[in-house]
Amino acid sequence: MKEANMNEICSLWNRIEKIDQEIAEFLYQHGYADRPDILDPEKGLIKAGILLTYDFNAARDVLQKVGIEQAEKGRQEISMSAVTLLHRLGDLGEEISGQNKQ
Repeated sequence: MKEANMNEICSLWNRIEKIDQEIAEFLYQHGYADRPDILDPEKGLIKAGILLTYDFNAARDVLQKVGIEQAEKGRQEISMSAVTLLHRLGDLGEEISGQNKQ
């Protein structure tokens, strides 16, 4: 593997870790850390092994559930924070998909 490719992979991995940490902090801050109806505690977003994967769909689902619930409660600021994270997650997913096609 070329050094440039390894640097790109490390950069992507760092950004995935960063957004995962932000999502975890957001869920904890707003009382969703222990809500199995939002995020199944048995289902982690990052899966490591021979292949390393990040479950973008699960992360998207979590943020959508939180955003909808908070909007229904009239907490627009929290709902918009979830939407902002959701957009950033989507942008990162599109970037990774675009690199995988190259």
